[in-house]
Amino acid sequence: MKLRFRLGKFLLSVTAVFWASCSDDAQPLYGTIGIDDSVPESSETLESSSSVAVSSESTELSSSVTPESSSSAPDEKSSSSSVQYRLASDTSVTCKAEQFIYNECVYTASPIKDCSSLKNKLNSNKTLSTEEIAEIEDDLEECFGEAPLYGVPSCMNQMRVRTDYKCSNGTTYSYAKDGLVYTTQEFIDLFASSSSAESSSSAAPSPLCQKTDFVLRDIVADSCIAQKLDSLVAAGEDVSDNLKNCVNSSYRRAYNGEYAQTQICDGETTVNPRYQAKLDSIRKEVDKTINLCKAPDVPADSAKTPADSTVTPIDTAATSPE
Repeated sequence: MKLRFRLGKFLLSVTAVFWASCSDDAQPLYGTIGIDDSVPESSETLESSSSVAVSSESTELSSSVTPESSSSAPDEKSSSSSVQYRLASDTSVTCKAEQFIYNECVYTASPIKDCSSLKNKLNSNKTLSTEEIAEIEDDLEECFGEAPLYGVPSCMNQMRVRTDYKCSNGTTYSYAKDGLVYTTQEFIDLFASSSSAESSSSAAPSPLCQKTDFVLRDIVADSCIAQKLDSLVAAGEDVSDNLKNCVNSSYRRAYNGEYAQTQICDGETTVNPRYQAKLDSIRKEVDKTINLCKAPDVPADSAKTPADSTVTPIDTAATSPE
Protein backbone atom coordinates (compact mmCIF):
# COMPACT_ATOMS: atom_id res chain seq x y z
CA MET A 1 0.00 0.00 0.00
CA LYS A 2 2.77 2.38 0.94
CA LEU A 3 4.57 1.47 -2.30
CA ARG A 4 1.53 2.42 -4.34
CA PHE A 5 1.17 5.69 -2.45
CA ARG A 6 4.80 6.67 -2.99
CA LEU A 7 4.67 5.65 -6.66
CA GLY A 8 1.59 7.82 -7.14
CA LYS A 9 3.30 10.85 -5.53
CA PHE A 10 6.34 10.28 -7.75
CA LEU A 11 4.24 10.18 -10.92
CA LEU A 12 2.37 13.30 -9.80
CA SER A 13 5.64 15.16 -9.25
CA VAL A 14 6.95 14.15 -12.67
CA THR A 15 3.72 15.32 -14.27
CA ALA A 16 3.93 18.68 -12.47
CA VAL A 17 7.51 19.22 -13.63
CA PHE A 18 6.55 18.34 -17.20
CA TRP A 19 3.67 20.84 -17.34
CA ALA A 20 5.79 23.53 -15.69
CA SER A 21 8.45 23.18 -18.40
CA CYS A 22 5.82 23.70 -21.12
CA SER A 23 4.36 26.92 -19.67
CA ASP A 24 5.20 30.46 -20.95
CA ASP A 25 6.79 31.44 -17.65
CA ALA A 26 9.30 28.60 -17.71
CA GLN A 27 12.94 29.57 -17.24
CA PRO A 28 15.88 27.80 -18.94
CA LEU A 29 17.37 25.03 -16.90
CA TYR A 30 20.76 26.73 -16.74
CA GLY A 31 19.58 30.35 -16.56
CA THR A 32 19.98 33.16 -19.12
CA ILE A 33 23.28 34.12 -20.71
CA GLY A 34 24.11 37.69 -21.87
CA ILE A 35 20.46 38.89 -22.11
CA ASP A 36 19.31 41.92 -20.15
CA ASP A 37 15.53 42.16 -20.01
CA SER A 38 15.50 44.96 -17.49
CA VAL A 39 14.95 47.66 -20.19
CA PRO A 40 12.12 46.76 -22.60
CA GLU A 41 12.66 47.83 -26.20
CA SER A 42 9.73 49.45 -28.00
CA SER A 43 9.19 50.39 -31.64
CA GLU A 44 8.80 54.04 -30.64
CA THR A 45 12.24 54.04 -29.07
CA LEU A 46 13.77 52.49 -32.18
CA GLU A 47 12.09 54.98 -34.50
CA SER A 48 13.18 57.92 -32.36
CA SER A 49 16.82 56.84 -32.24
CA SER A 50 16.97 56.14 -35.98
CA SER A 51 15.42 59.50 -36.87
CA VAL A 52 17.98 61.32 -34.71
CA ALA A 53 20.82 59.48 -36.47
CA VAL A 54 19.47 60.33 -39.92
CA SER A 55 18.94 63.97 -38.97
CA SER A 56 22.49 64.42 -37.66
CA GLU A 57 23.98 62.69 -40.70
CA SER A 58 21.88 64.77 -43.10
CA THR A 59 22.98 68.02 -41.42
CA GLU A 60 26.62 67.12 -41.97
CA LEU A 61 26.02 66.22 -45.62
CA SER A 62 24.12 69.42 -46.36
CA SER A 63 27.05 71.50 -45.16
CA SER A 64 29.65 69.66 -47.25
CA VAL A 65 27.92 68.91 -50.58
CA THR A 66 27.17 71.43 -53.32
CA PRO A 67 23.48 71.55 -54.39
CA GLU A 68 22.63 70.30 -57.86
CA SER A 69 19.48 70.57 -59.95
CA SER A 70 19.14 67.02 -61.31
CA SER A 71 18.68 63.68 -59.60
CA SER A 72 18.81 60.01 -60.50
CA ALA A 73 17.38 58.42 -57.32
CA PRO A 74 14.39 58.92 -55.01
CA ASP A 75 14.75 61.98 -52.78
CA GLU A 76 15.15 61.79 -49.02
CA LYS A 77 14.38 64.93 -47.01
CA SER A 78 17.51 66.11 -45.24
CA SER A 79 16.75 69.33 -43.38
CA SER A 80 14.85 72.58 -43.59
CA SER A 81 16.20 76.07 -43.01
CA SER A 82 14.70 78.62 -40.65
CA VAL A 83 15.65 81.46 -43.01
CA GLN A 84 12.55 83.06 -44.55
CA TYR A 85 12.39 83.77 -48.29
CA ARG A 86 9.77 85.75 -50.17
CA LEU A 87 8.32 85.21 -53.60
CA ALA A 88 9.70 87.82 -55.99
CA SER A 89 6.41 88.30 -57.84
CA ASP A 90 4.39 88.59 -54.60
CA THR A 91 6.41 89.47 -51.52
CA SER A 92 3.45 88.69 -49.24
CA VAL A 93 4.11 85.00 -49.96
CA THR A 94 6.75 83.53 -47.63
CA CYS A 95 8.94 80.54 -48.48
CA LYS A 96 11.16 78.12 -46.63
CA ALA A 97 14.20 76.30 -48.03
CA GLU A 98 14.26 72.51 -47.81
CA GLN A 99 17.21 70.33 -48.79
CA PHE A 100 16.95 66.84 -50.24
CA ILE A 101 19.65 64.19 -50.54
CA TYR A 102 19.86 62.15 -53.75
CA ASN A 103 22.34 60.00 -55.65
CA GLU A 104 23.76 61.07 -59.00
CA CYS A 105 25.49 58.78 -61.50
CA VAL A 106 29.05 60.05 -61.97
CA TYR A 107 31.23 58.51 -64.68
CA THR A 108 34.40 56.88 -63.42
CA ALA A 109 36.04 57.54 -66.77
CA SER A 110 35.91 60.51 -69.11
CA PRO A 111 32.49 60.73 -70.74
CA ILE A 112 32.27 59.97 -74.44
CA LYS A 113 32.81 63.02 -76.64
CA ASP A 114 30.00 63.59 -79.12
CA CYS A 115 31.15 64.58 -82.63
CA SER A 116 28.03 66.54 -83.56
CA SER A 117 28.25 69.00 -80.65
CA LEU A 118 31.95 69.61 -81.28
CA LYS A 119 31.40 70.21 -84.99
CA ASN A 120 28.61 72.65 -84.20
CA LYS A 121 30.96 74.67 -81.97
CA LEU A 122 33.60 74.82 -84.70
CA ASN A 123 31.17 75.57 -87.52
CA SER A 124 29.26 78.38 -85.78
CA ASN A 125 32.01 79.94 -83.68
CA LYS A 126 31.56 83.63 -82.80
CA THR A 127 33.42 83.98 -79.50
CA LEU A 128 36.13 81.31 -79.24
CA SER A 129 39.80 82.17 -79.68
CA THR A 130 42.20 80.17 -81.85
CA GLU A 131 43.56 78.44 -78.72
CA GLU A 132 40.07 77.34 -77.69
CA ILE A 133 39.37 76.20 -81.25
CA ALA A 134 42.52 74.05 -81.14
CA GLU A 135 41.34 72.35 -77.94
CA ILE A 136 37.99 71.52 -79.56
CA GLU A 137 39.80 70.07 -82.58
CA ASP A 138 41.80 67.87 -80.20
CA ASP A 139 38.52 66.49 -78.84
CA LEU A 140 37.12 66.14 -82.36
CA GLU A 141 39.89 63.70 -83.27
CA GLU A 142 38.84 61.45 -80.37
CA CYS A 143 35.05 61.79 -80.63
CA PHE A 144 32.45 59.12 -81.42
CA GLY A 145 29.58 59.65 -83.82
CA GLU A 146 27.65 56.93 -81.98
CA ALA A 147 28.09 55.09 -78.71
CA PRO A 148 30.83 52.41 -79.00
CA LEU A 149 29.79 48.80 -79.38
CA TYR A 150 31.20 47.99 -75.95
CA GLY A 151 28.84 50.51 -74.31
CA VAL A 152 29.35 53.61 -72.23
CA PRO A 153 31.75 53.85 -69.30
CA SER A 154 30.41 52.62 -65.98
CA CYS A 155 29.42 55.14 -63.35
CA MET A 156 29.25 55.31 -59.59
CA ASN A 157 26.62 56.95 -57.39
CA GLN A 158 27.69 60.16 -55.70
CA MET A 159 25.58 61.80 -53.01
CA ARG A 160 24.25 65.29 -53.81
CA VAL A 161 21.95 67.82 -52.14
CA ARG A 162 19.18 69.74 -53.90
CA THR A 163 17.45 72.82 -52.41
CA ASP A 164 13.75 73.45 -52.98
CA TYR A 165 11.75 76.47 -51.79
CA LYS A 166 8.31 75.60 -50.44
CA CYS A 167 6.08 78.66 -50.30
CA SER A 168 2.90 79.53 -48.41
CA ASN A 169 0.90 79.62 -51.65
CA GLY A 170 1.31 75.83 -51.90
CA THR A 171 3.87 75.92 -54.73
CA THR A 172 7.47 74.68 -54.63
CA TYR A 173 10.19 76.54 -56.59
CA SER A 174 13.78 75.70 -57.47
CA TYR A 175 15.51 79.08 -57.83
CA ALA A 176 16.31 81.83 -55.34
CA LYS A 177 18.68 84.77 -55.23
CA ASP A 178 19.28 87.41 -52.54
CA GLY A 179 16.35 86.19 -50.43
CA LEU A 180 13.83 86.19 -53.27
CA VAL A 181 12.33 83.08 -54.89
CA TYR A 182 11.73 82.97 -58.66
CA THR A 183 9.98 80.73 -61.12
CA THR A 184 12.21 79.00 -63.66
CA GLN A 185 11.29 81.39 -66.46
CA GLU A 186 11.71 84.47 -64.25
CA PHE A 187 15.16 83.33 -63.19
CA ILE A 188 16.25 82.69 -66.79
CA ASP A 189 14.89 86.03 -68.01
CA LEU A 190 16.51 88.02 -65.21
CA PHE A 191 19.88 86.34 -64.76
CA ALA A 192 20.70 83.88 -67.57
CA SER A 193 19.85 86.37 -70.33
CA SER A 194 21.93 89.11 -68.71
CA SER A 195 25.00 86.88 -68.51
CA SER A 196 24.62 85.86 -72.16
CA ALA A 197 24.23 89.51 -73.16
CA GLU A 198 27.46 90.36 -71.35
CA SER A 199 29.31 87.59 -73.15
CA SER A 200 27.92 88.63 -76.56
CA SER A 201 28.81 92.26 -75.97
CA SER A 202 32.45 91.38 -75.33
CA ALA A 203 34.90 91.94 -78.16
CA ALA A 204 35.15 89.09 -80.68
CA PRO A 205 38.56 87.38 -80.89
CA SER A 206 40.87 88.26 -83.73
CA PRO A 207 41.11 86.37 -85.97
CA LEU A 208 37.61 84.93 -85.69
CA CYS A 209 37.72 81.46 -87.25
CA GLN A 210 35.26 78.72 -88.08
CA LYS A 211 36.09 75.17 -89.17
CA THR A 212 33.92 73.28 -91.68
CA ASP A 213 33.91 70.43 -94.23
CA PHE A 214 34.42 67.56 -91.78
CA VAL A 215 35.71 64.13 -92.77
CA LEU A 216 36.30 60.89 -90.86
CA ARG A 217 39.90 60.05 -90.01
CA ASP A 218 39.76 56.51 -91.41
CA ILE A 219 38.36 57.81 -94.72
CA VAL A 220 41.36 60.17 -94.99
CA ALA A 221 43.73 57.24 -94.47
CA ASP A 222 41.95 55.06 -97.06
CA SER A 223 42.05 57.92 -99.56
CA CYS A 224 45.80 58.45 -99.07
CA ILE A 225 46.52 54.73 -99.55
CA ALA A 226 44.42 54.57 -102.74
CA GLN A 227 46.06 57.71 -104.19
CA LYS A 228 49.57 56.40 -103.50
CA LEU A 229 48.91 52.98 -105.06
CA ASP A 230 47.34 54.65 -108.11
CA SER A 231 50.42 56.85 -108.48
CA LEU A 232 52.63 53.74 -108.49
CA VAL A 233 50.51 52.18 -111.25
CA ALA A 234 50.71 55.42 -113.25
CA ALA A 235 54.50 55.34 -112.89
CA GLY A 236 54.59 51.86 -114.44
CA GLU A 237 55.26 49.88 -111.29
CA ASP A 238 53.68 46.52 -110.66
CA VAL A 239 51.07 46.80 -107.88
CA SER A 240 49.94 43.28 -107.06
CA ASP A 241 47.00 42.23 -104.96
CA ASN A 242 49.45 40.96 -102.35
CA LEU A 243 50.95 44.43 -102.07
CA LYS A 244 47.51 46.03 -101.70
CA ASN A 245 46.48 43.54 -99.04
CA CYS A 246 49.74 44.01 -97.19
CA VAL A 247 49.39 47.81 -97.13
CA ASN A 248 45.73 47.76 -96.09
CA SER A 249 46.33 45.28 -93.30
CA SER A 250 49.58 46.83 -92.05
CA TYR A 251 48.57 50.47 -91.88
CA ARG A 252 47.16 51.36 -88.46
CA ARG A 253 43.90 53.28 -88.81
CA ALA A 254 41.95 55.33 -86.32
CA TYR A 255 38.30 54.26 -86.42
CA ASN A 256 36.91 57.26 -84.55
CA GLY A 257 37.29 61.01 -84.77
CA GLU A 258 37.10 63.55 -87.57
CA TYR A 259 39.08 66.37 -89.19
CA ALA A 260 37.89 69.79 -90.36
CA GLN A 261 39.22 70.27 -93.89
CA THR A 262 38.31 73.94 -94.37
CA GLN A 263 39.05 77.02 -92.29
CA ILE A 264 37.30 80.39 -92.53
CA CYS A 265 39.08 83.22 -90.69
CA ASP A 266 37.64 86.75 -90.91
CA GLY A 267 35.81 85.75 -94.10
CA GLU A 268 38.87 84.21 -95.84
CA THR A 269 38.49 80.53 -96.76
CA THR A 270 41.59 78.33 -96.84
CA VAL A 271 42.62 74.74 -96.24
CA ASN A 272 42.63 74.08 -92.52
CA PRO A 273 46.34 74.13 -91.50
CA ARG A 274 45.76 71.40 -88.93
CA TYR A 275 44.16 69.14 -91.55
CA GLN A 276 47.04 69.78 -93.97
CA ALA A 277 49.59 68.83 -91.31
CA LYS A 278 47.69 65.64 -90.50
CA LEU A 279 47.41 64.81 -94.20
CA ASP A 280 51.17 65.18 -94.73
CA SER A 281 51.86 62.95 -91.73
CA ILE A 282 49.46 60.26 -92.98
CA ARG A 283 51.07 60.28 -96.43
CA LYS A 284 54.51 59.71 -94.90
CA GLU A 285 53.21 56.76 -92.90
CA VAL A 286 51.58 55.30 -96.02
CA ASP A 287 54.87 55.59 -97.96
CA LYS A 288 56.70 53.86 -95.13
CA THR A 289 54.14 51.05 -95.05
CA ILE A 290 54.33 50.52 -98.82
CA ASN A 291 58.14 50.32 -98.75
CA LEU A 292 58.00 47.70 -96.00
CA CYS A 293 55.47 45.64 -97.97
CA LYS A 294 57.52 45.88 -101.19
CA ALA A 295 60.73 44.70 -99.50
CA PRO A 296 61.48 41.02 -100.39
CA ASP A 297 61.37 38.47 -97.62
CA VAL A 298 64.86 37.62 -96.37
CA PRO A 299 65.36 33.95 -95.35
CA ALA A 300 66.61 33.45 -91.84
CA ASP A 301 69.84 31.64 -92.93
CA SER A 302 70.42 33.52 -96.19
CA ALA A 303 73.54 35.23 -94.81
CA LYS A 304 75.39 31.89 -94.80
CA THR A 305 77.07 30.47 -97.92
CA PRO A 306 78.08 26.87 -98.63
CA ALA A 307 81.73 27.85 -98.06
CA ASP A 308 80.83 29.18 -94.62
CA SER A 309 79.33 25.83 -93.64
CA THR A 310 82.44 23.76 -94.56
CA VAL A 311 84.77 22.67 -91.75
CA THR A 312 88.42 23.72 -92.01
CA PRO A 313 90.66 20.58 -92.04
CA ILE A 314 92.93 20.17 -89.04
CA ASP A 315 96.73 20.15 -89.60
CA THR A 316 97.53 16.72 -88.20
CA ALA A 317 101.29 17.23 -88.61
CA ALA A 318 101.27 20.26 -86.34
CA THR A 319 99.14 18.62 -83.69
CA SER A 320 100.64 15.06 -83.68
CA PRO A 321 103.15 14.29 -80.90
CA GLU A 322 106.79 13.79 -81.88
